[in-house]
Amino acid sequence: AMGGTHSCCVSSPTVAYDEVVDATLQGQQQDFFAEGPQQASAGVVDHRPGKRVVLPISLTLRKSPGDKFGFTNVSRADGIPGLTITRITPGNLLAQYNANVPERRQVLPGAIVTSVNNCRDDTEKMREFLVNCDEVQLEVQNVA
Repeated sequence: AMGGTHSCCVSSPTVAYDEVVDATLQGQQQDFFAEGPQQASAGVVDHRPGKRVVLPISLTLRKSPGDKFGFTNVSRADGIPGLTITRITPGNLLAQYNANVPERRQVLPGAIVTSVNNCRDDTEKMREFLVNCDEVQLEVQNVA
């Protein structure tokens, strides 16, 4: 159990988000990417030819004793709040998540964590949650 000093759990009802994204993609995986911007407003999108739309990924990682989230991160280089994932450690929670989801939902090195437990605008607090919380709800944006 966590002590009362860190408020980790600022969860809002974003649980159904995963189902929404998957429903949108079912049966139209490839042509979806060719179609263009209407679905992608939530993500950072580059519409140059040859770029595919990259959807934001919402996931929850839950630690049991001895577990690690299993990624290293640095602050974003462009000064916008958020963390860039620099390395994903094999065998830990994020790697296990990746092994169990379709490729389009995998988190890749270089991806940007835009939210930790619904904290978006404070990089230090995002880091604090990653250190102190046994469960984190992440929103991640792969870079195309």
